[in-house]
Amino acid sequence: MKDAHPPHTTEMSIQHAFETSSNVGISMAIWKSYVKRPDQFVKKLQSFGLNTPLGLDIQGEGKPRIKNVTDKDWFPVSLPWMSIGYEVKLTPLQILNFYNTVANNGRMVRPHFVKEIQNHGKVLRSFGTEIIRDSIASPQALAKARQILEGVVQNGTASELKKSPYKIAGKTGTAQMTKNKFGYDKENPSYQASFVGYFPADAPKYSCMVVVYAPSNDVYYGGAVAAPIFKEIADKVYSNHLELHTAPLQLDTNVNVLPLAKVGMQKDLKKVCSALNVPMVSKDADARLGSSTINSDAVVTSERKTIAGIVPNVNGMGAKDAIAVLENAGLRVRMRGKGLVTRQSIEAGTRIQRGQIIQIELGL
Repeated sequence: MKDAHPPHTTEMSIQHAFETSSNVGISMAIWKSYVKRPDQFVKKLQSFGLNTPLGLDIQGEGKPRIKNVTDKDWFPVSLPWMSIGYEVKLTPLQILNFYNTVANNGRMVRPHFVKEIQNHGKVLRSFGTEIIRDSIASPQALAKARQILEGVVQNGTASELKKSPYKIAGKTGTAQMTKNKFGYDKENPSYQASFVGYFPADAPKYSCMVVVYAPSNDVYYGGAVAAPIFKEIADKVYSNHLELHTAPLQLDTNVNVLPLAKVGMQKDLKKVCSALNVPMVSKDADARLGSSTINSDAVVTSERKTIAGIVPNVNGMGAKDAIAVLENAGLRVRMRGKGLVTRQSIEAGTRIQRGQIIQIELGL
């Protein structure tokens, strides 16, 4: 066994070994503690519930396996290799649930995919919190585990994540994959990169595991491949949940706070602006359709003209307005996508032929 990035010292703490993903450091610690009693190491893993299926709501959950000393495929080197994740079988969801348990002060909860089932707004069935184990370890041990997981981000292999405005705790993973019964290919190795963690670390609410199978051979470490994907997901969740923001939001006074308005019926735009107390100026007060721009003081609308017998321009409209305009012009409409119209199959200004079909594509 060796480290991908050998340490610069011959001695290191457990925390430092974990933070820097030192295979040698972790395996030596486990070897010294359990070499004379490997069965106790296995029992400890089993006490975490890692060898028991979670009992998911849907079929097909993979069966976990924590190798036992009595198994035929137990070898003298199984103990150190198991200490860094090899020679065991766990699905990503089972691993994620274990990290949830650490974040949840040791209480293991069964994962559910659905919060409740409704029929026309009436709740038919709810899925509440289901506790599998009240505690997997002492509060002191769990506190140390969370400290180590935070250290991976603050000082270790996932240090790129510490730039976030919220704290993240987790662990990178880089595993060499076997070629089934042919074993490991030393000349053309294949890897699996992963990152599993939770956030905000000081008050955990969300968790995620990212697994990238067979990334580029040039860049395949978990910290370089999977952790950035985790951050993108976490940033999206964080930005959509203001209750996670500890610092007060500051308004950028250099940004125009007037809203952008899509092309559409001018009467609807007037109604919305009035309800939101947004100042609006119309260059063509009697116009049916309006295109909008923004100046420093108001939303400004001008008429988007339509001519009988000519294909209208519906780019920038929502689906409702675009379909109404096109059908009133005598066209049959097909639609794909969602958001605002980004493309129309017949160019605006073309003469309409009876029964002609136009397809519009919408995008965000």
